[in-house]
Amino acid sequence: MMKKVFLVKIALFLASSAVLAQSAPLAYETLVREANSLMAQQQYLPAAHKYSAAFESFGWKGYANHRYDAARCWAMAGVPDSAFFNLDRIVTKAGFKDFGTLQQDTAFAPLRSDARWPELIRLAKKNSGINEATFDANLFQLIENLASEDQKWRERSRELKNGWNPDSTELAKAYEMMRRTDSLNYLQLVSIVDLHGFPDSDKLGSEGTHNFWLLMQHQDVHPDFQERVLKMMEIAVGQNKASGTDYAHLLDRVLVNTGKPQVYGTQMVLNATGNSFEPRPCIDPENLDKRRESVGLGTMAKYIEIMNHNFSGALKNKN
Repeated sequence: MMKKVFLVKIALFLASSAVLAQSAPLAYETLVREANSLMAQQQYLPAAHKYSAAFESFGWKGYANHRYDAARCWAMAGVPDSAFFNLDRIVTKAGFKDFGTLQQDTAFAPLRSDARWPELIRLAKKNSGINEATFDANLFQLIENLASEDQKWRERSRELKNGWNPDSTELAKAYEMMRRTDSLNYLQLVSIVDLHGFPDSDKLGSEGTHNFWLLMQHQDVHPDFQERVLKMMEIAVGQNKASGTDYAHLLDRVLVNTGKPQVYGTQMVLNATGNSFEPRPCIDPENLDKRRESVGLGTMAKYIEIMNHNFSGALKNKN
């Protein structure tokens, strides 16, 4: 479960950065580190108070991932009012929409019998663009489970690669589990598409549709299937029922997998010296950033910076 929460927190941080225009003071960062340390030691009440002190140092503002952690600590410390306060802030102010994580995170088990819980979930679902009349809860849960397993092994391999002394045996095992998971997921994904077509946001909300896209990104050994889904997804994007940014990634993936230059530069490879990532060949490279901007992607330079940070263990010659 903690792996799932960690991945969600990355997304939360990115979302919250847009909410808080000013940078947090040094005291905030120091207090958050202390809170994280206490939480790791299962000292939940002291950790919760540290988070509150951090928010106070920032004019009672806080990044959404830290609000989420504060809510976990308050819940496990038996202080539901403070837990709900922090959860309400990320749902109403930061647009938090991953209701699946709220429903699965064991830290929030004490809150689920509270009368405030259903409204919290309703608001998170609303943020995800869910229409209760068309939402397929069973399909959503199936895709959520597949995505969780998918990410577990990718996160594990990333941890091992970025470690100071990676265990080659463990890394090989993680890669094998990734391949096995992708193979098993393929059968499920074909069944889903055959039965439902492209599962757009009407059926799954934006989070569920994003998770489906994530799984499709990893079906590189089946480019024909990826291309079949891509055509369906293009229609959903035109109807505002799928993310144009996600579509751009899958389009580039299909193009690269079929030996063609990509459009948006989302597919990367190490450069000749091994000290940085760079995009695989693209059409019209002079206008690449304009195309990226049109689908909500940042500049190529920023994307390279993020890739180098997230996959630093793959760099052969670090600057």
